Amino acid sequence: SRGLFKKRRNDGLWDFLIEEAVAYRKENGNIEINVMEVGMHSASQCIQAATLDLQSFCVEPSPNSLERIMKSFEKASPLTRRNIRFYQMAAGSSSGVDLDFSSSGGTGDHVGGAIDVWKMEKLPNAEQPKHEQK
Repeated sequence: SRGLFKKRRNDGLWDFLIEEAVAYRKENGNIEINVMEVGMHSASQCIQAATLDLQSFCVEPSPNSLERIMKSFEKASPLTRRNIRFYQMAAGSSSGVDLDFSSSGGTGDHVGGAIDVWKMEKLPNAEQPKHEQK
């Protein structure tokens, strides 16, 4: 580790990758570095990378998370915001098709219908939560 962060947050892997990206940029004449966070849930990591002058591509499909994410982006400085590209869409192996998307606004939002996150099993249609969106 290069020690960019005095204390790593809950996601030590993200912090490690950001440290490496910043160090690589510095070692290579301050070249532009792009990072991507897919399924962000909150804007904190995207903003963290953008604050460090990394070009941040951030993807979050959840309609329930959108308002919270946009409020966080609005609080960021203009210099930070210029480094952020936000996409409200889901990533998948197919394009041009509608996907089932279950959203509760939490970390369990996902493509592919309702899932019991404790058992990691798909719920029958009768048990689909009322917040499921298509």
